[in-house]
Amino acid sequence: MTPRLYVIGLVVENMAASLAFYRRLGLAIPPEADAEVHVEAPLPGGLRLAWDTIDVIRSFDLHWTPPAGGHRISLAFARLPAT
Repeated sequence: MTPRLYVIGLVVENMAASLAFYRRLGLAIPPEADAEVHVEAPLPGGLRLAWDTIDVIRSFDLHWTPPAGGHRISLAFARLPAT
């Protein structure tokens, strides 16, 4: 299998503020997404950008704490069949 970058995940404290920033960069994110706890936006080439609130992350990792230094980006890879 060949790994392929699939999702870039951001953990946010304030969903509306974060989405507003990415809208200013040109992403088409509907206004109603501001009230969601998980949001995804497609990027060119099949990559997706995803936002999750801290509560969502803690729903599957009870002991999660924000990393030192403020970085909150994760990468996810899809498994593709070998060609």
